[in-house]
Amino acid sequence: MQKIKTNSKTPSLLWPAICLAIALVLIKATYVKISTSWNIWDWDVPWSFYFDWIYLTWTASVSQSDLLFALGAGLIGELALYITSSHRRLSRCIYFSFIFFAVVCVVYAVIGRQAFAYFGAQLTANLFALGSGLDVTKLQSSILPYATPWVLVALVGAPVLYLLSVWFMHRVSAGWSIRRSFKMHLTGVGGAVIWLFLGFQLADSHWFATQDRYIVESPHWTFIRSTLPEFMETKSSLLSIEFPPDDMLDFKNPIPSVKTATFSAPLVQKLRARPVKNVILLVLESVGSHYLTVYDKDSPVTPRLAAETKNAVVFDSYYTPVGWTAFALTSILHATPPPLKRYSKENFSLQNIPTPSLAKVLKGRGYETVFLASGDPQWANKGVFDNGDFEHVRTELELAPQKRNSSWGVRDKYLFNEIRQFLEGNKKDDKPFFMMAWTDQTHHPYSFGSDEKNKGQNDLERYLAIMSEVDGYIGELLAYLRAHNDDTLVVITGDHGEAFREIHNTTGHGFSVYDEEVKVPLILWNPRLIPEGYRVSTVGSHVDLAPTVLDLLGQPAPAEWYGSSLFAPDHPPRAYFFAAARGQYLLGVREARWKYIIDARREEEELYDLEIDPLEQVNVSADHPDRAHRLRQRLAAMLKANEDKYAWMSMQ
Repeated sequence: MQKIKTNSKTPSLLWPAICLAIALVLIKATYVKISTSWNIWDWDVPWSFYFDWIYLTWTASVSQSDLLFALGAGLIGELALYITSSHRRLSRCIYFSFIFFAVVCVVYAVIGRQAFAYFGAQLTANLFALGSGLDVTKLQSSILPYATPWVLVALVGAPVLYLLSVWFMHRVSAGWSIRRSFKMHLTGVGGAVIWLFLGFQLADSHWFATQDRYIVESPHWTFIRSTLPEFMETKSSLLSIEFPPDDMLDFKNPIPSVKTATFSAPLVQKLRARPVKNVILLVLESVGSHYLTVYDKDSPVTPRLAAETKNAVVFDSYYTPVGWTAFALTSILHATPPPLKRYSKENFSLQNIPTPSLAKVLKGRGYETVFLASGDPQWANKGVFDNGDFEHVRTELELAPQKRNSSWGVRDKYLFNEIRQFLEGNKKDDKPFFMMAWTDQTHHPYSFGSDEKNKGQNDLERYLAIMSEVDGYIGELLAYLRAHNDDTLVVITGDHGEAFREIHNTTGHGFSVYDEEVKVPLILWNPRLIPEGYRVSTVGSHVDLAPTVLDLLGQPAPAEWYGSSLFAPDHPPRAYFFAAARGQYLLGVREARWKYIIDARREEEELYDLEIDPLEQVNVSADHPDRAHRLRQRLAAMLKANEDKYAWMSMQ
């Protein structure tokens, strides 16, 4: 009897690649949310997986890029095996390297699935770069809530199942004839083509129109692509346009001598008749204007702060240039925006900023400088103390070292206790002081520590409960200052906002330039200075904060500063912002009632009329092309100005 000819070559990468594709598709499938699903550890596992057509087609739409990635990697590996077929040892090395690569991909897919559920986008090199300077212990409280038992099972079980599948398929296919092997190859290719066809068609028709549209991207390829130098650039045909030379005046004062003069608007003249001596700059961690009663009278969260506006100037259109603490701090202290091209902590820290900080300026003018924080201000390589601008520094380690609220720091009540102690000890000191105080508790995971009971069941509820608690501390501080007829100007702002997917598909901060992440409060308070409240509509940002403080103190601002006083008659009526952490490169500008956003990488633009659409829901860029073009020119000028300012970084 003639022996059947079998395929006895070195093991092919066909089955490892197919098993990888199936694993990635199944992991991505858990994100699809339809009515016929059973929720387990927040992963939707449908009972009718095999016969629910809607679920099947939607799964194809979100996983077509994963299928392409797995099969593409397998094809490259198979080509490498063919080239090295005469070197058995090298071929085996390539084979097992692919298996290891596939296991890593499966583990990363599980991690990426959880990350997308939180961020609404795939992980990128930018995001890792921004977090690479973090003390890992600081991240524990933010990571552990997502490391549920089922997720840990998936992290271990998914790669194990993958390896078992590869082993099983090799065992089953070992005795196949070449003809049968060819048929199976053809069947696999045909199935992949059908799956890809369904995926591409439905991704265009359904997922691209949803807030979760980035789920269609392969997390692996997105991350690999984000490491490429060209991915980090901001080049876009939409921004490669001419702009009027006068647009650069938003970033450069044409008459240097004017920059060193004190601006005087009618309101400032009125305020300056009652000068203040000291300054407390209170920065609220992850607090935007969206949930504050000051900016939304229907919000019950911060009533005490709202009541104090009778002795405050409130700015209604104030922004952070970027929703990331370390970079927002650059603007707050140095009146300078961060560099846009090299958006990572390795290339940037505060001690490298070529402009003096507000603390340094006031210290040089005879002020005592103090920094207090209920967290660790060095966690993101801020370098805030490295240059000695602050004479006195007390953080979580000194405030309450044995009473940590989370891995990020201690409860904010210890910060306000320290502020009160400083004020009481400073009563007889004639030397003026500048204090910067930074809260921490409103940072994710919004923890009350051991006092979690009845403080909220989800992130937003806990966040609002903490804001309400901090509102009480602020009210007590301002009441103390009022009782002592104190001549201290209190400046209250937030480093950035915080999103909870209430308005857009964003969570946390630093991932978009919608108002919930970049619009922040600015409140200037002092009963002697401001006997009656004012609301100011001037559009401004953190780069203008330090010049505004000096203006109220009747002092000149350094010529090197980028921003200008919000009370200046010729203050540019615009604010600029950007975000680049989650794979896109978003740039935005606010001017009067209009807000323009462009994704420079995907070349998509948005325009919102905030007067009638304050929640940024209706993109009217197609209805107002001239307005969009003009604001796009403003952004082109902003990019040019930023590139010129940080040209020295490209030489490092």
